[in-house]
Amino acid sequence: MARQAPEICFSLIRPQSSILPHYGVTNTRLVFHLPLVVPPDCALSVGGVEHRWREGEPILFDDTYEHEAWNRSDQPRLILLMDCWNPHLTESEKEAVRHVVEAIDAIEH
Repeated sequence: MARQAPEICFSLIRPQSSILPHYGVTNTRLVFHLPLVVPPDCALSVGGVEHRWREGEPILFDDTYEHEAWNRSDQPRLILLMDCWNPHLTESEKEAVRHVVEAIDAIEH
């Protein structure tokens, strides 16, 4: 089983905290956020465009664009985060990506 991807997890940002600007290494996947607990003053910026999370309203984005998140409230922010295939990939491209990920995993472990 590959350890490189996909990922599904809960993401918690503590009060008065942020996730610094960063970006992913491939556009073969998109990132899905399902906001579960969102106090005021929490947001995500993707490619310089600010998105306000709303509980129960998903956000999907290409993480090869620089993105960052912040929680300027006094309560924790919680989302479900999941990687998804880029819908523009063909089945053969998805299979090729799987092989690359498995090869990387074999080298690292």
